[in-house]
Amino acid sequence: MKPARFLPPASDEPADEHEIKLRIEPRSQLAPVVERIEALAAEDGNAAHDTLAAEIGDAFGLDDIAGIKGIGHVERFMVYHDTRALDLYRCDASLRTRRRRNGKCRVNAKRSGKGDGSHGVAVRREWRYTLAPDVYDFLERARFRPLALHHFADLLGRRGDARLGLSPVVQIQKCSTRIELCGAGGERFLLSLDRFRGFDCRTPEIGGTTGELREVELEALNGKATRELASICDHMSLPPGVEQGRPKYQLLVEELGIESGS
Repeated sequence: MKPARFLPPASDEPADEHEIKLRIEPRSQLAPVVERIEALAAEDGNAAHDTLAAEIGDAFGLDDIAGIKGIGHVERFMVYHDTRALDLYRCDASLRTRRRRNGKCRVNAKRSGKGDGSHGVAVRREWRYTLAPDVYDFLERARFRPLALHHFADLLGRRGDARLGLSPVVQIQKCSTRIELCGAGGERFLLSLDRFRGFDCRTPEIGGTTGELREVELEALNGKATRELASICDHMSLPPGVEQGRPKYQLLVEELGIESGS
């Protein structure tokens, strides 16, 4: 069965994400800066936004930030699906689902892109599907097998359990402050300050949970910003309590001890 038979054609066009992810520990040197940025983002007025732009530029080494294009705050519950053998986790891939308030559903399929890790910038290929409830329900009943085989067939191997489809593994609750930045040279970035926790959802009753985790994600929204990210990484040194971030699904599987068979 091919997804093209029941998915909008435009949904199958992939996009490459170029981003820097930093995991922030509560007592790190960057934690107070992140908290100030979150506080400033909650304020109204041009003066606050000018201060915010300067604070972000100083904290993350962005040159010539011209201003803030937009600020948003979102809270979401999402579910990551995988095989019983965690094939997607082991290959740095993921399939994430979210039910939206308008009744439609969002499915994101991601896998590592070429050039992963170049200059410290993670590159991932992403497919985004916005589905009507009946289509989503069909895929859910099929355990997302059509999408899994379409996007991840080469990663799943020949084990029988991998071919049967995907089941819920981790639920994530995420609160994000999202700030779109404009550079003087036309660069466009999206800075996300994420607070999140994960829940083991392999059984009908939610199992273990993580504590609150914090991450900064700086994503390039155009080619000029991609080149700027590489330049930042060339001279970036991580302060104590800050480490290179990882894809959230991989991080949460490990935080919950799922990969160890617990």
